[in-house]
Formats: sequence, structure tokens, C-alpha cells
Amino acid sequence: MINSAQSGPSFLAAMTGALAGWRGGVLMQSTDAGSTWASVQDFGPPESALGTCTNSIGVVEHRVIDCASLLNVTLAQGALYSVTQLAMLGGTNHFAYGADGRWEIVAAQTCTLVSGTSYTLQNLLRGRFGTEWAIGTRRR
Repeated sequence: MINSAQSGPSFLAAMTGALAGWRGGVLMQSTDAGSTWASVQDFGPPESALGTCTNSIGVVEHRVIDCASLLNVTLAQGALYSVTQLAMLGGTNHFAYGADGRWEIVAAQTCTLVSGTSYTLQNLLRGRFGTEWAIGTRRR
């Protein structure tokens, strides 16, 4: 649960466009096998940054900033930006890291562009919002 709006049944969603100039989209739901559709959520720009990790990070204490781990990310869409420590502690720059069924929520203070669409994330808050159980479960 990232915020109190998720205290009941819910799910998280992100949306991005495949082309530059993406102006947004709508998440739709059908409860009758596709006969009718209803809007669930509108998404506008900027799109979500989506990518894959090219390495794994190990187990750390989740109550302190992890200054030793480096998480390498290659983006398919979007861009990443560094934030102040205060902004990170206040809820900015959170990412889902892991695999289906074992997601860890990580916050990153420093996002360094290495080349093209590859970034290195460091100064991490690990196991956010009750996901400390998933620390170290991601495998390459």
C-alpha cells in the first residue's frame, strides 16, 4: 500500500506511449466479456518511465539509506531525474523493482545517465511501503 487510497482492493497502473508526443490514455474495464467498457482511470503526460534492471542488488537494512548499492536500469520509455534527499524522503522517485509476485518498492535519490537510455540509481531507500520482505528476492 503506497497510500491510504489503496487500503481496500486495488491495483497500481502506469501508462506510457510508444511514440514521442504522447498525450495520454485511458485505462478501460469490461465486466461483461467486452460487450461494454467503462473508463477506470485517465493518464496524461508525462508518461511513466518503464525499463528493465540489468543487475540485482542484495539484502540491506531497509530503515536507512543504502549508499552502497548501484542499480543499473535501461529504459524503454521516459527519463529519470535525481532529487534532493528531502524530496525522496517525502515520496518522490519511487520505483517497483523485482518480478511478478515479489515487487520491492525502492526510492532513488540519485539517477545518473550513463549513456543513451541507461541509468545508474544510487542512494536508495529499500523495502518501502511494506515491501521489505522482497529485499533480495530479485534474480537476474
